[in-house]
Amino acid sequence: MKSVRYALMLLLFVLLFVGVLLSQREHVSVNMAEIFVNVSVNSSTNSVRYSVVESISLKDVSSAWIEFVIPKHIKSEVLQFDEKTKTMKLSALEVSCYNENSHINCRLPLKSSAEELVLNYSLEFYNFQSTPSARYVSPEYIYVAEDRVAFPLYLVIPKVNKTSVSLRLTQLPWENGRAFLLIRGKHSYRILPITNEVAFNCSLNTRLTLFMGSFREVSDGTVHVYFPDEVSPENATEMLKWSEKVITRYYGLFRIVPFREYHIIIWPAKGDVGGNGFMNGLIISKPYNGLVTHEIAHSWFYNYASFGVLDEALATFSSLLLFDKSNYKILEERILGDYFSNTTPIANVKSVSRGYYNVLYYKGAFVFHSLQFVLGNETFFEGLRELLKECHERECNLTDVQDAFEKVSDQKLGWFFKEWFYTAKVPDYEVENLTVKRKNNEYLLIFEVVDKNSFTMPLEVEVVTSKEKLIKKVWVNGTAKVSFELKDKPLKIILDPNEWMVNVNKSKKVGRIEVIVN
Repeated sequence: MKSVRYALMLLLFVLLFVGVLLSQREHVSVNMAEIFVNVSVNSSTNSVRYSVVESISLKDVSSAWIEFVIPKHIKSEVLQFDEKTKTMKLSALEVSCYNENSHINCRLPLKSSAEELVLNYSLEFYNFQSTPSARYVSPEYIYVAEDRVAFPLYLVIPKVNKTSVSLRLTQLPWENGRAFLLIRGKHSYRILPITNEVAFNCSLNTRLTLFMGSFREVSDGTVHVYFPDEVSPENATEMLKWSEKVITRYYGLFRIVPFREYHIIIWPAKGDVGGNGFMNGLIISKPYNGLVTHEIAHSWFYNYASFGVLDEALATFSSLLLFDKSNYKILEERILGDYFSNTTPIANVKSVSRGYYNVLYYKGAFVFHSLQFVLGNETFFEGLRELLKECHERECNLTDVQDAFEKVSDQKLGWFFKEWFYTAKVPDYEVENLTVKRKNNEYLLIFEVVDKNSFTMPLEVEVVTSKEKLIKKVWVNGTAKVSFELKDKPLKIILDPNEWMVNVNKSKKVGRIEVIVN
C-alpha cells in the first residue's frame, strides 16, 4: 500500500505551454516575460494533488493563449483557470483540446485590453497508472515509478528575447530526494540541480524536463554522480573515477572547458543501454565506460559547438581515442556489413536514426580517424580546436568543418571530403604485378597497389619476412608502385596494418606471398 501511495504521490505536474498569440498587429514589442512556477506536492490516502501556480507578466499584448500539455496516461478531472475570479473546468468543453503524439494539448484563448496580463492556474491529477518507459531519449520523456519521476515542461513565448524563470520545489516524497532540471536551449542542453529553488534565463521555445527521485551521490567536488538504490555505490564510484579521467583527457585534447562542474545521473530503465550527453553532464541507463566516454564528448560536440548529425561522428571518434582503439576493427566489420546495401553518403544523412547508425556513428568516426592519419596528430587536433572555437554556440555544416582543417593545415582538402563524405564508396585495394628478385643475400620486392574505386589516400604498407617487419607510407592515387629491399623472402604483405581507414577487407595469395587488406 505504501508503494502504491508513493507511486501516486509522484504524479507530478505536467504543463505548460505558455504562449502569447499576437494578433491584429503587424508588430508587437515585448521586452521581457517573467515566469514564476511554484510546485507543491500534497498527498492523501485516496488521491494526489499537484498544484502548479504560474504567474506571467507580459506587456503590450492584445490577445494570448495558455496551452496545457498533458500526457495521455494521466487522467485529469478538473482544470482550474483563475484570471481574477474566473474559473474554467476541462469537462465544461470551454477549451479546445487535440491529441498530439503522447500528449493531449488544451488551448484556452484569453482576451485582455490591459497593458499587463497576469495569469494563474492550477492542475489536478488523480488515478494515475504507473507506466515506466524506456531510457531517456528526448525532452518529451515521461517516466513515473515508485522511486523516481520525470516530466516535460514547455515554455513557448513568441516575440520574447529573454525569459527569467524561477522554479521552486517545496517537498519531495523520498528520504534521499533530489531534483534536476534539464534545460534545452537553441544549441545546447544543460542540467541544473535543484535544492528548493533554482532561477535561470532562457530564450523563447525552451524545453525543460524535470527529473526527481531517490538518489545517493558520490563526488570529488567537480564531478557528481547521482544513483538510485539499484546501482551499487562501488559501481557509482568506479564511474566517478572513469569520468574524471575522461574529462581531464578531453580538456587536454581540446583545450576548452565547457563547464566547471559535471552532473551525471544514472537513470535505469527498461530497454537497451543508452544515454544523452549535455553541456555539464549526462543521463545514462547503466554505468558503462564506453557509453560514459561517448556522452561526455557531447559536452564539446553538440553543446559547446554544434555540427548537426556530425556531432555523433565526432563524439564516437573522441570516445575511441580514449576508450579502446582496437575497436576500429570491430567498427570496420559493422560498416562493411552495410557497405553493399547502404549507399548513403555521410553528407546525405539529415537526421540521427538507427537506419544510419553504422554510416553516421561508425563510418563518420572512422573518417575523422583517417583525416588524423592524413594530417598528422598535431595538425589534426589543432584543427579540432579551431573547429570548436569557430562554431561555439552555433551550428556549423560540413563546409565549415572542411574550412577549419584547411585553415590550420594550409592544404586544400576538397579531395578528401569529396571521397569520404560525399560518396558512399571506400577504397578497394588489390596487389598486382608483383615480382621478387634475389641479389646476393637480399631480395627486391616490387608490386603495384591498385584501388578499384580510385581513391586518393596515403596508405601504410607492411611487409613481413622471417627476420623483420617493414612499413612504408605511400600515396595511392588510383595506383601506386611500391618497392622493398629485404633481408629474407617476403612472406606477407599487409595493406593498412594499423586500421587508418575503412576499406574492402580481403586475403589471398599472390604467388607464394599472402596479401592481406586489413
